[in-house]
Amino acid sequence: MKDNQNKNNKNSMKDKQLCKMAALAAEIYEKQPWEHAGCPGPFVCYYDNGMQMYIYSLVTDDAGNRGFRIYYTRRDYLRSRATFDTQAENLRNDIEMVYDEVFFVEWENLSEEEQKAYERFSLRFSDGCWPHFVSKHCGYLTAVPLESDEYETMEDCMQHFSSQLDAMRKSGELAKFEQGKVAQRYYDKEAKEWKHSFAQTVKMLVRRELMVIDPNAPVVQLLKKAPYSEDVPEMEMDFGWLIPENLESLPDGYEFEMLVVLADRETKEVLLDYGCEREAFDICVIEIIKDAIFKYGKPRTIYLTRNDSADVLRDIARRGNIQLVQTDSVPGAESGLRREGAV
Repeated sequence: MKDNQNKNNKNSMKDKQLCKMAALAAEIYEKQPWEHAGCPGPFVCYYDNGMQMYIYSLVTDDAGNRGFRIYYTRRDYLRSRATFDTQAENLRNDIEMVYDEVFFVEWENLSEEEQKAYERFSLRFSDGCWPHFVSKHCGYLTAVPLESDEYETMEDCMQHFSSQLDAMRKSGELAKFEQGKVAQRYYDKEAKEWKHSFAQTVKMLVRRELMVIDPNAPVVQLLKKAPYSEDVPEMEMDFGWLIPENLESLPDGYEFEMLVVLADRETKEVLLDYGCEREAFDICVIEIIKDAIFKYGKPRTIYLTRNDSADVLRDIARRGNIQLVQTDSVPGAESGLRREGAV
């Protein structure tokens, strides 16, 4: 009985938060930035003492529904702007994109959870203006309804965006916003107020996603004690996404499996390849390095191309006195990915 009551209270709190988000979204819709902004973005809010950011772009989907997209890192924003020469590279980029979206849609396009919450609190919006919240995660091609544990961040994000739009419209900067510029919002500590200005680029922030490993972890002790390999002094690593044959008919919310490949830099021979889910990527990288050391000895240098790989390996390499080199190509690892049908 008590468990059911707690569950009902939690659901009620979620519904209240969702409705609060919807009201904030409706405020943004009423401002009609799609009509008044000189260009669709990016709008950037730097917060948490400039250590974090929200990046917004105004969007319109294929059905003509208006909305806005939110990125939480500069890397994710730049990934969304990138185009590549091959279909495989573009597919890989699409799988790795991360963002949230708010669209204003017809009632029937809402999620079941959104419909129930709006009905429960008697919220009403005009036809085609119902706020719909979705999230695109790394490892997926399609967006899914926003999870309740993301509501608080979304609420804060929309409050900042609404305030930024108000300030820019009041100053006349919204209409002057030109393609190639960045509209930024930041907190001035000395003036103790939020300020708005234009910039040329989205700033590079101090990255917080670098993995720091416990110095007493078994893999660290192994790295310290292991001798350098005489046979494979240089290795290269890359990862990709395994693509099923029925790509065109995959269900919404299909999660792609990752493949991590470690190769001999000199011979291009694949040494190890491990599959994993996106959430287990960090662990998978540690395991493949650990097993490679058991089998071949410790490399003096590991070559890689991608920031995501460097984020995981940098602290491990430092503790094990292994040099990390980011380069344009890791042909052995890339060949191993292609052989397994990964992009």
